[in-house]
Amino acid sequence: MNRRIVLISCVCALSLAALTGCGSVSETDASQESSTQSEVQADAASADAPAHMEVTFAEEEKAGLQDNLSLYEGRDVAAVKTMYLTVTSGNASEGTNHTWEEVNTYSNEYYEVRGIDRYRVEGLLQVGDETGPAEGAYGYGLFTPNCTVSIRGQTSTELAQKNYKIRIDKGSPKYEDQRVINLNKHMTDGLRFRNKLMYDLLVGVPDLMSFRTQFVHLYVNDLTDGTDEGFADYGLYTQVEQPNDSYLRHHGLDENGQLYKLNELFEFFPYEDAIKLKSDADYDLDAFEYHLAIQGDDDHQKLITMLQELNDETIPIHTIIDKWFDADNLAMFLAFNILTGNVDTQSRNTLLYSAKNENTWYVFNWDCDTAFRDAENEIVRNAQPRSISWDNGISNYWGNVLYRRFLQDAGYRELVDDKIHILMEEYLSEERIRNLVEQYTPVVKSYVYKDRDATHAPLLPDEYDHVVSQIIPSIADNYAMYLESLLRPMPFYLDTPEPREGTTYFDWDASYDLDADLVTYRFELSLDKEFTDVLVTAETFRPEYELGEKLAPGSYYYRVKAVDDKGYEQYAFDYLDKDGVKFFGMIRFYVMPDGSIYRAGE
Repeated sequence: MNRRIVLISCVCALSLAALTGCGSVSETDASQESSTQSEVQADAASADAPAHMEVTFAEEEKAGLQDNLSLYEGRDVAAVKTMYLTVTSGNASEGTNHTWEEVNTYSNEYYEVRGIDRYRVEGLLQVGDETGPAEGAYGYGLFTPNCTVSIRGQTSTELAQKNYKIRIDKGSPKYEDQRVINLNKHMTDGLRFRNKLMYDLLVGVPDLMSFRTQFVHLYVNDLTDGTDEGFADYGLYTQVEQPNDSYLRHHGLDENGQLYKLNELFEFFPYEDAIKLKSDADYDLDAFEYHLAIQGDDDHQKLITMLQELNDETIPIHTIIDKWFDADNLAMFLAFNILTGNVDTQSRNTLLYSAKNENTWYVFNWDCDTAFRDAENEIVRNAQPRSISWDNGISNYWGNVLYRRFLQDAGYRELVDDKIHILMEEYLSEERIRNLVEQYTPVVKSYVYKDRDATHAPLLPDEYDHVVSQIIPSIADNYAMYLESLLRPMPFYLDTPEPREGTTYFDWDASYDLDADLVTYRFELSLDKEFTDVLVTAETFRPEYELGEKLAPGSYYYRVKAVDDKGYEQYAFDYLDKDGVKFFGMIRFYVMPDGSIYRAGE
C-alpha cells in the first residue's frame, strides 16, 4: 500500500492492551483506524517528543520480501553430493595448529568459558563419487589445503557427531558460488531430513525466503595425527547456505543491508545493556551476539530505534507495523511455523533482515529442527502432547513483544488466518509434502542405518517409518491446536515467591484473553514436580496468592493455570525440563534456613 507522509509523536491519550489485566480490550484493529484519525493524533502530538518516538512515512510502495526462485530451478531435491575432506594441522599464526580429535572433542561451552575461538584445522575439500574425487569436479587434482574446518552450532556441539563449518580460502574458487559450507548432521533428528524438507517447502512461499540445500555423503581423511589411514565414512549430512552478504546478493536482497540471526534469546525487547552502537564506549560484541549474531552491516542505529518504538505501547501497533515491518511477511512467518509445528522460533532460529536504506524489517526461517517432531518426541522423549501446553498455535509466540502486539490486533489475526489457509491449500498441501517425503525417504534411510550413523540413530527402522507417516497428518493436528489457541487465555510468567511477615506471597503476570472472558487462576503448591504430593490448592481471581504461613526450609514447586469462564485453560510460560520432557506451568524454588527464597538456578 502507498504510505502518506505522516508524523506521529508521543500519543499518550491511547490506552493499549498489554499482557496485564485479563479481559482487556485488544489494540485497535489495523483494518479499522482511518487516515483521518491518524491525522488528528498527529496534530495533537507534542511537538518536542523524543526523537526515537517520531514516526515518519515516505511516499513509497513496499516491495515485500521476494526470493530469487531461479536459484532452485532444476535442482534434484533428493540428490546426494559426495564430498572428500582431507584435514591437516596448520600453524599457530592462523589458528589451525590443532588436531582433528581436538576439533571434535569440545563443545561451545568449552570455548565460551575460556573466551577463545573454536579450534580449526586446514582442509582440502574435493567432490566426487563413491569411488573417490572425480575428474572435473570441485578440488580435483589439488594436493594442498583450500579451506579451514571447525565445528558449528550451539547446543549441537555437545553431541557425539558434530556439525562442520568449512570456510573456503579466499584464494581458492568458491564451491557453487559459496565460500562457507555448512554441513549439518542433525543428530537429534531421527529422520535426518526435517530441515531440508522445511527449506524445500519454503521455496515459492510468498513473503518468505528459503535456502539452497543438498544432501552430502562425507568422507574424512585425518592426517593431523601423523598417520594416513585413508578416508573414513562420516555418513550423511545436509548442506545449507550460509546467511551472509553473499546469500543476500544471490537471493536478490541488499548485500549491504542489516542481517541478524536471533541467537540464544531475542524477543524484540530493547536489551539496552547489550544492544548498543559500535561507537558506544561500553559496546560488547559478545553481549550483543548473545541476542543477535551479526551477519550483515553492523550499523545498529535502525535496529535500536525500531526496538525503542516497538516497546513504546503508546504508539499503536499498526503504526509500528506500517513503518518498521511488513504485515504479510509477519503473518506468513507465523502461519508457516504454526502449521509445521516449528515451535523453536519464538526467540531464536530466525533471521531478521532490512535493506540498508529502508526502514522495513523482515523475518524468515533459519534452522527448522523442531518442525514435524511430535510423533518422534512421543517415542524418544515420552513427551507430553503439545496440545495441553502453550507450546502451539499463537500462544507459542506470546512472550515475544513483536508477535504479541501483532496478534493482539484482530485485523492482523485475520491476516494470519488467511495465510494459514493459503498454505494448507497450496504450499503445505498433502500432495506437495508427499512428493518431497517420498523422494527423501529411500535415499536418507539407506544412510541412517549404516556404520557410525546407525550407532546414533534415535529411531528404530519401523519407528522411522511411523514418524514419516505422521508428517502429513501433523498439519491438520497443528491447525486444530491453532484454532484452540485462539480460544484459550494466553500464557504468562510466574514470579519467585516472596517471604513476608508470617506469610509467603506468590504472584504472577495476569493472563490475557482475546475474547475478554473472565479469567481465574488455579494455584498449586507441591513437594514434587509431578504434583502428587500437593500441599495447597486454591482458586483466585487475582494474579496472586498469599499463604498464611512461612514455609519450612526445603525444596518446593508451584504452578498456576489460567482458566476462563468457558473452561479453556492455559499454563504459565515457566516450565521445568527433565531429559527433554517439559513440565509446564511451574517453577522450583528453595526456602533457605534463614527464610529467604531463591528460584532454582539463582
